[in-house]
Amino acid sequence: IVNTTLMDCPEAFKVFGQFQFTERCCSHICACVSKLPPPIMLHPAPLTGTRIYVFGGFMNLTVILIMVAVLIVLPVIFARISGKNPMEMFFGSRVNKTSFAGEKPENEKQREPKKGREKNSTKNDIMVLISRLLTYARRNRFYTIVPGTLTIGEQTASLAAVVVTRGCVLGVNCYGFGGSIEGKSGSADWVQTLNGERKSFPSPTVKNEEQRKILADVLVDAGYPEVDAQVVGVFTEPKVRFTKVAGKGCYTMDMFRDFLASDMCMRSKDLDPSEIGKKLEAYVKRAKS
Repeated sequence: IVNTTLMDCPEAFKVFGQFQFTERCCSHICACVSKLPPPIMLHPAPLTGTRIYVFGGFMNLTVILIMVAVLIVLPVIFARISGKNPMEMFFGSRVNKTSFAGEKPENEKQREPKKGREKNSTKNDIMVLISRLLTYARRNRFYTIVPGTLTIGEQTASLAAVVVTRGCVLGVNCYGFGGSIEGKSGSADWVQTLNGERKSFPSPTVKNEEQRKILADVLVDAGYPEVDAQVVGVFTEPKVRFTKVAGKGCYTMDMFRDFLASDMCMRSKDLDPSEIGKKLEAYVKRAKS
């Protein structure tokens, strides 16, 4: 009753767990209590400088201490004795699976991070290769034909690009297979492993050799039988891996960059890339607009 009265009296204030009142507060309390039925009584006291002590704060403090012991102290003791997380008894699997001290339990397996899914190449990857090839050729004064679709008689070499270097005429085939690649130069089929799925595809080295023969026939017909003709296959997916690839003629993007800097392309044979390239332009089969 006294606490309720204090809440209604704006002139009250709390001092070290006790309530101190002015004369107006005490008069207000006495008026409220006098209206209550017996046996509640309030002893009269002088108004000036009077202090009324409320002992309910002690009981409230006792209740708070008991709640702290039940909610905090006892679970900690239980966890140290049993080694179990008491919160799991109440919330089960919804509780974060960590020990009570904040560490992961020993029987909890570490989850491996999800690996990115492997993918095949895109048209953008092919454009990146062609762009880099054109830049490299311009810096080294090579002659490039893009696309390198050369036709002689009824034969057509469908190449992504033809690069006339100082050492050879190089045809480039693009392959968009990603993941892991296995194959031998003499095999009819190679194997791609993409996200755990294995698929076979025609051997790039077989196709490269077929295109190389056509390119060599074009050079002979153009009056350059002594010029070396080479055709390579480039896998344009940036993260492709060669696991069991034997033989030459197939490269990743990084491997192809090293190949262009090799002696086969850079050594001088007194070839004029511009002259040979312009002769080969006559064999290009242009797409009809």
